[in-house]
Amino acid sequence: MAIPRASARPERPERPLRIQASPESAPARQPAAASKPVHTPAAAIEKTVAIRRAGQAGDQPAPATSVGVDLKLAEYLFRDSGSAATDRSIWTRRALWVGAVLLAAVMAWIWRRPAPPAKAPYPATGLIKADPAAAASAVTDARTGATIRDCPTCPQMTVLPGGRFTQGSGFADHDATPAEKPQHIVLIRRPIAMGTSELTVANYREFAAATKRESQGCEIYDGEWHHKPDAGWQNPGFTQTANNPVTCISWNDAVAYADWLSKKTGHHYRLPSASEWEYAARAGSETALPWNAGTQAACDHANVADRTAARRFPRWSVFACKDGYIYTSPAGSFKPNAFGLVDMLGNAFEWTADCWHEDYTKAPIDGSARMDGDCSRHELRGGSWFSSPAFVRPAYRNYFGADHRSSSIGVRLVRELSP
Repeated sequence: MAIPRASARPERPERPLRIQASPESAPARQPAAASKPVHTPAAAIEKTVAIRRAGQAGDQPAPATSVGVDLKLAEYLFRDSGSAATDRSIWTRRALWVGAVLLAAVMAWIWRRPAPPAKAPYPATGLIKADPAAAASAVTDARTGATIRDCPTCPQMTVLPGGRFTQGSGFADHDATPAEKPQHIVLIRRPIAMGTSELTVANYREFAAATKRESQGCEIYDGEWHHKPDAGWQNPGFTQTANNPVTCISWNDAVAYADWLSKKTGHHYRLPSASEWEYAARAGSETALPWNAGTQAACDHANVADRTAARRFPRWSVFACKDGYIYTSPAGSFKPNAFGLVDMLGNAFEWTADCWHEDYTKAPIDGSARMDGDCSRHELRGGSWFSSPAFVRPAYRNYFGADHRSSSIGVRLVRELSP
């Protein structure tokens, strides 16, 4: 039953309430000229007691319903007796409690709701999954640090945990460029599998043989950069092994390889977003470089422009250490980072899925690739065997056209994990 407002009078029963009682026990009648009594809780209780006594002492017993009805009347009188301010205070407190409970329920739902399906940073053109039964039978180990290889010639992938990090460079980083600002927090909600190393010559060779893709024409360095029409991934201008990172690979070549590997394995391979790449390169570090300071530290962790290369190219700006390589080095020649990935910095620049944008204004914060910039050019990360020390940093950004090939540019893939 709804509680009437303080200003409303209690509803009357359909028939007047008649109570028989003895003259001695009946309550005295108010004089006609007296003002209307004010209903108070005490008055209501006195009336109820009087009614009960009348039912016991009268010549005739009171009707069985009379006491119950008068108790309801007393209840109405009691509720009607409070001031409007008191009722408003009660209802205000109740409304606040209800609002707090609802807000807590909504926040709990937002916190616990499942993450939305991960979006591919670029359209997987022509992606056709392998036999569903075979794909379902493949075991995906999503434990952090686990490695995955979907076929003997497939690249090895390492599982990275989800997490958040600060992308870009702060004002204290003197090597930072305007393209690395403003800094912003990025959340990688799901674990991903990223290439343990850059894609190797052996990995790419099977794709080239299967698809007959033409990849000739590449920028090579022999003291200065120039285009060589007959150069390519098999002859980038220096000697390499099957385990060296494949170079002279354009962004279009990299996307084609990822699409082909997806069809072959039944799993979704793609280029990493720039946010995913920087998250993997930092591996939990918020400093400008993921290794400790020291003259030899860079050469312990990466194939960079060093004193070894400076003997061949004296005009280079180099790290003050020796890593033993002038051009690319075989995968795994240097220490892995905290995520177990090798050659994230140095060796070869790596393509990302992002379209180029001049800075981080309105950049995505969910780990997805940026697709609102100049999509004729795509972002590169990591520096290379050729890069000056200022460019071998997790935050450094560069770009080239989608069809550009260079002997300092390679690729590292991401593989989506099953939910």
